[in-house]
Amino acid sequence: MGLRGDIKDFNISEIIQLIGQQSKAGILTARKSNKEVRIFFVNGNVVRVEPDRSERKMLMGEMLITSGKLTREQLDSALEEQKGTVQYIGEILLRRKLVSKEDIQKVVQTQIYETIYELFQWKEGTFEFETREKSEYLKILPSLSPEQLLLNVSWMVDEWQEIEKTIPTMNVVFEKIPRKRSILLNEDQEEEEEEDRGLTYNQKIVYDLVDGKRTVQEVIEKSLMGRFDTCDILSELLRHGYIRKVRIEKTPIFQRIEFRSSKFLFHVLSVVLILLVACFGYRYAKWLVTFGTRNASDISRLEGAQMKNVALPTLYERYLSYKLVNHHYPLSLQALSASGFIGQREADVLSPKLMKAYEEIWKKNSPF
Repeated sequence: MGLRGDIKDFNISEIIQLIGQQSKAGILTARKSNKEVRIFFVNGNVVRVEPDRSERKMLMGEMLITSGKLTREQLDSALEEQKGTVQYIGEILLRRKLVSKEDIQKVVQTQIYETIYELFQWKEGTFEFETREKSEYLKILPSLSPEQLLLNVSWMVDEWQEIEKTIPTMNVVFEKIPRKRSILLNEDQEEEEEEDRGLTYNQKIVYDLVDGKRTVQEVIEKSLMGRFDTCDILSELLRHGYIRKVRIEKTPIFQRIEFRSSKFLFHVLSVVLILLVACFGYRYAKWLVTFGTRNASDISRLEGAQMKNVALPTLYERYLSYKLVNHHYPLSLQALSASGFIGQREADVLSPKLMKAYEEIWKKNSPF
Protein backbone atom coordinates (compact mmCIF):
# COMPACT_ATOMS: atom_id res chain seq x y z
CA MET A 1 0.00 0.00 0.00
CA GLY A 2 1.74 3.18 -1.21
CA LEU A 3 0.12 6.50 -0.44
CA ARG A 4 1.26 9.98 -1.32
CA GLY A 5 -0.50 13.19 -2.07
CA ASP A 6 -1.36 16.73 -1.06
CA ILE A 7 -2.92 17.69 2.26
CA LYS A 8 -5.18 20.13 0.40
CA ASP A 9 -6.86 17.12 -1.21
CA PHE A 10 -6.75 14.68 1.73
CA ASN A 11 -6.42 15.96 5.27
CA ILE A 12 -4.42 14.14 7.94
CA SER A 13 -7.46 12.64 9.69
CA GLU A 14 -8.65 10.96 6.47
CA ILE A 15 -5.21 9.49 5.82
CA ILE A 16 -4.86 8.13 9.38
CA GLN A 17 -8.36 6.60 9.17
CA LEU A 18 -7.52 4.88 5.88
CA ILE A 19 -4.30 3.38 7.26
CA GLY A 20 -6.21 2.20 10.34
CA GLN A 21 -8.95 0.58 8.27
CA GLN A 22 -6.34 -1.34 6.27
CA SER A 23 -4.51 -2.37 9.48
CA LYS A 24 -1.20 -1.43 7.90
CA ALA A 25 2.26 -1.15 9.41
CA GLY A 26 4.56 1.61 8.26
CA ILE A 27 5.50 5.27 8.52
CA LEU A 28 3.38 8.23 7.50
CA THR A 29 5.54 11.27 6.72
CA ALA A 30 3.96 14.72 6.52
CA ARG A 31 5.93 17.68 5.15
CA LYS A 32 5.24 21.40 5.03
CA SER A 33 7.87 23.93 3.91
CA ASN A 34 10.94 22.64 5.78
CA LYS A 35 9.00 20.80 8.49
CA GLU A 36 8.78 17.02 8.63
CA VAL A 37 6.72 14.86 11.00
CA ARG A 38 6.66 11.05 11.04
CA ILE A 39 3.90 8.85 12.47
CA PHE A 40 4.58 5.13 13.10
CA PHE A 41 1.82 2.55 12.63
CA VAL A 42 1.59 -1.08 13.69
CA ASN A 43 -1.50 -3.08 12.71
CA GLY A 44 -3.23 0.19 11.87
CA ASN A 45 -2.60 1.66 15.33
CA VAL A 46 -0.37 4.66 16.10
CA VAL A 47 2.51 3.65 18.37
CA ARG A 48 4.76 6.71 18.29
CA VAL A 49 5.68 9.87 16.38
CA GLU A 50 8.82 11.79 15.53
CA PRO A 51 8.12 15.53 15.84
CA ASP A 52 9.98 17.97 13.63
CA ARG A 53 13.56 18.41 14.88
CA SER A 54 13.02 22.17 15.23
CA GLU A 55 10.44 21.44 17.95
CA ARG A 56 13.13 20.65 20.52
CA LYS A 57 10.75 20.85 23.47
CA MET A 58 8.76 17.98 21.97
CA LEU A 59 11.71 15.60 21.66
CA MET A 60 11.67 12.76 24.19
CA GLY A 61 15.05 13.50 25.73
CA GLU A 62 14.32 17.21 26.13
CA MET A 63 10.94 16.50 27.72
CA LEU A 64 12.48 14.11 30.24
CA ILE A 65 15.23 16.60 31.11
CA THR A 66 12.80 19.48 31.60
CA SER A 67 10.56 17.35 33.80
CA GLY A 68 13.55 16.42 35.99
CA LYS A 69 13.44 12.72 35.09
CA LEU A 70 16.78 12.78 33.26
CA THR A 71 20.02 14.76 33.23
CA ARG A 72 21.74 16.22 30.18
CA GLU A 73 24.77 13.98 30.73
CA GLN A 74 22.59 10.85 30.86
CA LEU A 75 20.82 11.81 27.64
CA ASP A 76 24.08 12.58 25.81
CA SER A 77 25.46 9.19 26.85
CA ALA A 78 22.33 7.40 25.60
CA LEU A 79 22.39 9.31 22.29
CA GLU A 80 26.05 8.34 21.84
CA GLU A 81 25.09 4.69 22.23
CA GLN A 82 22.26 5.15 19.73
CA LYS A 83 24.60 6.42 16.98
CA GLY A 84 25.04 3.98 14.14
CA THR A 85 22.16 1.78 15.33
CA VAL A 86 18.40 1.63 14.77
CA GLN A 87 17.67 1.45 18.48
CA TYR A 88 14.85 3.51 19.90
CA ILE A 89 16.13 6.06 22.41
CA GLY A 90 13.38 5.15 24.88
CA GLU A 91 14.53 1.52 24.81
CA ILE A 92 18.10 2.57 25.66
CA LEU A 93 16.97 4.78 28.54
CA LEU A 94 14.78 2.00 29.91
CA ARG A 95 17.52 -0.63 29.63
CA ARG A 96 19.88 1.66 31.53
CA LYS A 97 17.16 2.09 34.18
CA LEU A 98 17.37 5.87 33.82
CA VAL A 99 13.59 6.27 33.50
CA SER A 100 10.55 4.09 34.08
CA LYS A 101 8.31 2.45 31.50
CA GLU A 102 5.48 4.69 32.68
CA ASP A 103 7.59 7.80 31.99
CA ILE A 104 8.36 6.59 28.46
CA GLN A 105 4.71 5.84 27.74
CA LYS A 106 3.57 9.19 29.12
CA VAL A 107 6.06 11.08 26.94
CA VAL A 108 5.18 9.06 23.83
CA GLN A 109 1.46 9.53 24.33
CA THR A 110 1.94 13.26 24.85
CA GLN A 111 4.06 13.45 21.69
CA ILE A 112 1.39 11.62 19.71
CA TYR A 113 -1.51 13.82 20.78
CA GLU A 114 0.42 17.09 20.55
CA THR A 115 1.84 16.23 17.12
CA ILE A 116 -1.48 15.06 15.64
CA TYR A 117 -3.15 18.14 17.14
CA GLU A 118 -0.62 20.36 15.33
CA LEU A 119 -1.11 18.45 12.07
CA PHE A 120 -4.83 19.20 12.29
CA GLN A 121 -3.89 22.88 11.87
CA TRP A 122 -2.01 22.29 8.62
CA LYS A 123 -3.83 23.65 5.58
CA GLU A 124 -1.15 22.71 3.10
CA GLY A 125 1.70 20.25 2.70
CA THR A 126 2.35 16.76 1.37
CA PHE A 127 2.15 13.26 2.81
CA GLU A 128 3.67 9.89 2.00
CA PHE A 129 3.04 6.49 3.58
CA GLU A 130 5.73 3.81 3.40
CA THR A 131 4.61 0.30 4.30
CA ARG A 132 6.78 -1.97 6.42
CA GLU A 133 5.72 -5.57 6.38
CA LYS A 134 7.93 -6.61 9.26
CA SER A 135 7.65 -3.86 11.83
CA GLU A 136 8.83 -4.72 15.32
CA TYR A 137 6.56 -3.28 17.97
CA LEU A 138 8.22 -2.37 21.25
CA LYS A 139 6.06 -3.34 24.19
CA ILE A 140 7.10 -0.19 26.04
CA LEU A 141 5.15 1.90 23.53
CA PRO A 142 1.43 2.65 23.73
CA SER A 143 -0.90 1.56 20.91
CA LEU A 144 -3.63 4.05 20.05
CA SER A 145 -6.44 3.18 17.66
CA PRO A 146 -7.01 5.81 14.92
CA GLU A 147 -10.70 6.10 15.84
CA GLN A 148 -10.06 6.95 19.49
CA LEU A 149 -7.04 9.11 18.65
CA LEU A 150 -8.88 11.24 16.09
CA LEU A 151 -11.94 11.52 18.31
CA ASN A 152 -9.83 12.84 21.18
CA VAL A 153 -7.87 15.25 18.97
CA SER A 154 -11.11 16.61 17.46
CA TRP A 155 -12.39 17.15 20.99
CA MET A 156 -9.12 18.93 21.88
CA VAL A 157 -9.54 21.30 18.93
CA ASP A 158 -13.08 22.19 20.01
CA GLU A 159 -12.25 22.55 23.71
CA TRP A 160 -9.17 24.70 23.22
CA GLN A 161 -11.27 27.78 22.47
CA GLU A 162 -12.84 27.51 25.93
CA ILE A 163 -9.49 26.90 27.63
CA GLU A 164 -8.02 30.03 26.02
CA LYS A 165 -10.64 32.14 27.78
CA THR A 166 -9.09 31.29 31.16
CA ILE A 167 -5.50 30.74 29.99
CA PRO A 168 -4.85 33.26 27.19
CA THR A 169 -1.07 32.86 27.37
CA MET A 170 1.43 30.28 28.55
CA ASN A 171 3.07 32.96 30.72
CA VAL A 172 0.25 32.98 33.29
CA VAL A 173 1.33 32.14 36.86
CA PHE A 174 -1.13 30.40 39.22
CA GLU A 175 -0.98 29.80 42.97
CA LYS A 176 -2.87 27.46 45.27
CA ILE A 177 -5.78 28.87 47.24
CA PRO A 178 -5.30 28.02 50.94
CA ARG A 179 -8.00 25.64 52.18
CA LYS A 180 -9.78 26.29 55.46
CA ARG A 181 -8.88 23.66 58.03
CA SER A 182 -11.01 22.49 60.93
CA ILE A 183 -9.49 23.22 64.35
CA LEU A 184 -10.86 19.83 65.50
CA LEU A 185 -8.55 17.89 63.16
CA ASN A 186 -5.11 16.71 64.21
CA GLU A 187 -2.10 16.81 61.85
CA ASP A 188 -2.62 13.28 60.50
CA GLN A 189 -6.27 13.98 59.75
CA GLU A 190 -5.35 17.26 58.06
CA GLU A 191 -2.89 15.47 55.76
CA GLU A 192 -5.49 12.81 54.97
CA GLU A 193 -8.07 15.51 54.19
CA GLU A 194 -5.57 17.28 51.95
CA GLU A 195 -4.99 14.08 49.97
CA ASP A 196 -8.68 13.27 49.71
CA ARG A 197 -9.88 16.37 47.92
CA GLY A 198 -11.54 14.69 45.00
CA LEU A 199 -8.60 15.19 42.62
CA THR A 200 -7.72 12.57 40.05
CA TYR A 201 -4.15 11.29 39.73
CA ASN A 202 -3.31 13.66 36.84
CA GLN A 203 -5.03 16.60 38.52
CA LYS A 204 -2.95 15.98 41.65
CA ILE A 205 0.26 16.05 39.58
CA VAL A 206 -0.62 19.41 38.02
CA TYR A 207 -1.95 20.81 41.30
CA ASP A 208 1.32 19.97 43.09
CA LEU A 209 3.30 21.80 40.39
CA VAL A 210 1.38 25.05 40.95
CA ASP A 211 3.51 27.13 43.34
CA GLY A 212 2.94 30.80 42.52
CA LYS A 213 6.27 30.92 40.66
CA ARG A 214 6.02 28.56 37.71
CA THR A 215 4.37 29.75 34.52
CA VAL A 216 1.84 27.57 32.73
CA GLN A 217 4.56 26.65 30.22
CA GLU A 218 6.83 25.45 33.02
CA VAL A 219 4.02 23.41 34.56
CA ILE A 220 3.41 21.83 31.14
CA GLU A 221 7.07 20.87 30.80
CA LYS A 222 7.27 19.46 34.33
CA SER A 223 4.05 17.44 34.10
CA LEU A 224 4.91 15.55 30.87
CA MET A 225 1.21 15.73 29.94
CA GLY A 226 1.43 18.12 27.03
CA ARG A 227 -0.08 21.52 26.50
CA PHE A 228 -3.73 20.57 26.12
CA ASP A 229 -4.11 18.16 29.05
CA THR A 230 -2.19 20.40 31.44
CA CYS A 231 -4.11 23.54 30.47
CA ASP A 232 -7.40 21.63 30.63
CA ILE A 233 -6.61 20.53 34.20
CA LEU A 234 -5.48 24.03 35.20
CA SER A 235 -8.71 25.42 33.80
CA GLU A 236 -10.71 22.91 35.87
CA LEU A 237 -8.73 23.67 39.03
CA LEU A 238 -9.30 27.37 38.47
CA ARG A 239 -13.01 26.91 37.89
CA HIS A 240 -13.46 24.86 41.08
CA GLY A 241 -11.49 27.25 43.28
CA TYR A 242 -8.34 25.22 43.85
CA ILE A 243 -6.02 27.79 42.29
CA ARG A 244 -6.07 31.46 41.31
CA LYS A 245 -4.26 33.64 38.80
CA VAL A 246 -1.36 35.65 40.23
CA ARG A 247 0.23 37.46 37.29
CA ILE A 248 1.45 37.16 33.75
CA GLU A 249 5.21 36.95 33.35
CA LYS A 250 6.82 39.12 30.69
CA THR A 251 8.85 37.10 28.25
CA PRO A 252 12.27 38.52 27.27
CA ILE A 253 12.38 39.53 23.63
CA PHE A 254 15.09 36.97 22.80
CA GLN A 255 12.82 34.17 24.05
CA ARG A 256 9.88 35.32 21.95
CA ILE A 257 11.80 34.70 18.74
CA GLU A 258 11.42 31.08 17.78
CA PHE A 259 13.57 29.74 14.99
CA ARG A 260 10.91 27.39 13.75
CA SER A 261 12.16 27.18 10.24
CA SER A 262 15.21 27.83 8.12
CA LYS A 263 12.99 30.16 6.10
CA PHE A 264 12.75 32.43 9.13
CA LEU A 265 16.50 32.13 9.66
CA PHE A 266 17.04 33.04 5.99
CA HIS A 267 15.06 36.27 6.48
CA VAL A 268 17.09 37.13 9.58
CA LEU A 269 20.39 36.51 7.79
CA SER A 270 19.18 38.60 4.84
CA VAL A 271 18.48 41.54 7.14
CA VAL A 272 21.90 41.15 8.79
CA LEU A 273 23.58 41.05 5.36
CA ILE A 274 21.76 44.20 4.26
CA LEU A 275 22.84 45.99 7.44
CA LEU A 276 26.45 44.92 6.91
CA VAL A 277 26.41 46.12 3.30
CA ALA A 278 24.88 49.42 4.40
CA CYS A 279 27.48 49.80 7.14
CA PHE A 280 30.48 49.11 4.89
CA GLY A 281 28.87 51.17 2.12
CA TYR A 282 28.64 54.11 4.46
CA ARG A 283 32.26 53.71 5.56
CA TYR A 284 33.40 53.51 1.93
CA ALA A 285 31.33 56.55 0.99
CA LYS A 286 32.84 58.46 3.88
CA TRP A 287 36.29 57.40 2.72
CA LEU A 288 35.55 58.78 -0.75
CA VAL A 289 34.15 61.98 0.68
CA THR A 290 37.26 62.58 2.75
CA PHE A 291 39.56 61.51 -0.13
CA GLY A 292 40.89 58.59 1.92
CA THR A 293 43.53 60.76 3.59
CA ARG A 294 45.06 60.18 7.00
CA ASN A 295 43.28 63.42 7.99
CA ALA A 296 39.88 61.91 7.28
CA SER A 297 39.06 61.66 10.99
CA ASP A 298 39.43 65.45 11.30
CA ILE A 299 36.52 65.88 8.91
CA SER A 300 34.33 63.02 10.12
CA ARG A 301 34.40 64.41 13.68
CA LEU A 302 33.08 67.79 12.65
CA GLU A 303 29.60 68.33 14.02
CA GLY A 304 27.10 69.78 11.62
CA ALA A 305 29.27 68.92 8.64
CA GLN A 306 26.35 67.70 6.60
CA MET A 307 26.01 67.86 2.86
CA LYS A 308 23.33 67.45 0.27
CA ASN A 309 23.25 66.06 -3.26
CA VAL A 310 26.61 64.82 -4.57
CA ALA A 311 28.81 67.83 -3.87
CA LEU A 312 31.77 66.10 -2.22
CA PRO A 313 32.18 63.19 -4.67
CA THR A 314 32.27 65.69 -7.52
CA LEU A 315 34.65 67.84 -5.49
CA TYR A 316 37.14 64.97 -5.62
CA GLU A 317 36.97 64.96 -9.43
CA ARG A 318 37.37 68.76 -9.61
CA TYR A 319 40.38 68.55 -7.29
CA LEU A 320 42.18 66.16 -9.68
CA SER A 321 41.12 68.19 -12.74
CA TYR A 322 42.61 71.34 -11.22
CA LYS A 323 45.95 69.50 -10.73
CA LEU A 324 46.00 68.34 -14.37
CA VAL A 325 45.37 71.82 -15.69
CA ASN A 326 47.46 73.91 -13.30
CA HIS A 327 50.17 71.36 -12.45
CA HIS A 328 49.74 71.93 -8.69
CA TYR A 329 47.08 71.26 -6.07
CA PRO A 330 44.57 73.94 -5.05
CA LEU A 331 45.19 75.55 -1.66
CA SER A 332 41.54 76.36 -1.00
CA LEU A 333 38.01 75.80 -2.20
CA GLN A 334 37.96 79.43 -3.25
CA ALA A 335 40.77 78.60 -5.67
CA LEU A 336 38.65 75.84 -7.18
CA SER A 337 35.67 78.14 -7.40
CA ALA A 338 37.65 81.04 -8.89
CA SER A 339 39.08 78.73 -11.55
CA GLY A 340 35.60 77.54 -12.45
CA PHE A 341 36.13 73.95 -11.28
CA ILE A 342 33.15 74.06 -8.90
CA GLY A 343 29.95 76.01 -9.40
CA GLN A 344 28.09 78.27 -7.02
CA ARG A 345 25.45 75.56 -6.40
CA GLU A 346 28.08 73.13 -5.15
CA ALA A 347 29.73 75.79 -3.03
CA ASP A 348 26.37 76.65 -1.45
CA VAL A 349 25.74 73.01 -0.55
CA LEU A 350 29.00 72.64 1.39
CA SER A 351 28.82 73.82 4.99
CA PRO A 352 31.30 76.52 6.08
CA LYS A 353 32.80 74.22 8.74
CA LEU A 354 33.49 71.51 6.19
CA MET A 355 35.02 73.94 3.71
CA LYS A 356 37.29 75.32 6.41
CA ALA A 357 38.35 71.80 7.42
CA TYR A 358 39.37 70.95 3.85
CA GLU A 359 41.33 74.15 3.52
CA GLU A 360 43.23 73.41 6.73
CA ILE A 361 44.10 69.93 5.50
CA TRP A 362 45.30 71.21 2.13
CA LYS A 363 47.46 73.88 3.78
CA LYS A 364 49.15 71.27 6.01
CA ASN A 365 50.00 68.82 3.28
CA SER A 366 48.78 67.59 -0.01
CA PRO A 367 46.35 64.67 0.58
CA PHE A 368 47.41 63.05 -2.70
